[in-house]
Amino acid sequence: MNSSARNPEIKAVHTTSGHHVAIEALKTRSGNLKPQISVTLVSPCYQAPEGTGLPRA
Repeated sequence: MNSSARNPEIKAVHTTSGHHVAIEALKTRSGNLKPQISVTLVSPCYQAPEGTGLPRA
């Protein structure tokens, strides 16, 4: 990662579906905090096919 903490990070993108994931090991943190793992998942909005009879909001 390019931050000052230099925590390792993995990013993955599924180019067909548009899903993204970022996994970061939070080893270097300010204060007296225990190391953690941060996981961020981004998913495109689901759209039901035409004719499925689902109400639209």
